[in-house]
This record gives sequence, C-alpha cells and structure tokens, in this order.
Amino acid sequence: MIGKQAYLLYKDRQILQPRSAFHMAKVLFVRPGILSKVLAGVLPYFSPTFHPWDDDNRHVIHVWKRAYEKSNDAQQAYQALRDHCQYATERARHPIPQTASAQA
Repeated sequence: MIGKQAYLLYKDRQILQPRSAFHMAKVLFVRPGILSKVLAGVLPYFSPTFHPWDDDNRHVIHVWKRAYEKSNDAQQAYQALRDHCQYATERARHPIPQTASAQA
C-alpha cells in the first residue's frame, strides 16, 4: 500500500515535496487512517500472549454451521454469515431505543 502510494508520488515528481509526503502520511495514518486501521487489527497477532480463542467468536461458527447444515453449500453458509455480521454491525451502529418500561 505504502509502496504504491510512494510510486505514484514518484511518477508525479512529488515524492520529495514535503507537502505531498505529509498529505500521504495523513491519509494513511490519520484521516481516514487506512493503514492505522489495518495495523490496529493486525498488531494483537504479534503479542506473545496472543491466542486465537481470546476473542470468543463461537457464535460466528454456530451461524455458519447452522446455515451449512440447512443448505449443504459452503458458499451459501458464507453468505448467511456475512448477512448475519452485516446485520449485527448495523444493529450496533443504530441500536433500538428502549422504552421506559423495558429499562425498569
């Protein structure tokens, strides 16, 4: 990613321009922070105490297995899993407001 950005700056003869280099760094690390978002997701894998099951994702496995058992098609099970994850993400972004009686 950085190599391609640097190559494009080189081809445009902007690689040594501080303003262009600063803008590239800002896009990659600050806003929208493409590279920093990727690194934030990858860095835990390099921790000496890392174990894949530290992140309990058994519910994801159950969603895929249920869909696979219904269809016997891995592609359809994968699509069901994606739909489930997309729904969960949307629900987390826009939670359903609770009524006063539900909060009590």
